[in-house]
Amino acid sequence: MAFKFVVFAALCTAFVQADSESPLARKLTSFVDKCKADLSSPPEAVALVRSKAVPTDEKQRCLLECVYKSMDIIKDNKFDANAAKALAKERFEGNQLSKAEHAIETCEKELVAVDSSAETCALGKIVRACFTKNADESLPNLLAP
Repeated sequence: MAFKFVVFAALCTAFVQADSESPLARKLTSFVDKCKADLSSPPEAVALVRSKAVPTDEKQRCLLECVYKSMDIIKDNKFDANAAKALAKERFEGNQLSKAEHAIETCEKELVAVDSSAETCALGKIVRACFTKNADESLPNLLAP
């Protein structure tokens, strides 16, 4: 009987947590899950998506690039600042939104003439590196729930 209660409590907790996630968090989770399955990504690559770390290998770069493309941050193999700003408006408000928009505008200028052909899925790394370099340290990851 105690086991059934524990299982029931765990299911209720999972349901409440899933229900209380923001629409953006649910969308991100869906994109990460799809990209993870499509690319057979290892757990460390998946963990990188919600961190501020810059990818160090091809699997990490490709997963991050897939998620960025799914969220329209990368379109036609270019950084899309307008899509990034729209995402920031869903994720942040007030001072954090201003900081995010500043980082996005800086990256928009820096990423205009970037050659992404040097390595496979280079844009995943290039975009993340730009945000890591230019975003205020107090600003949470744009892709973290």
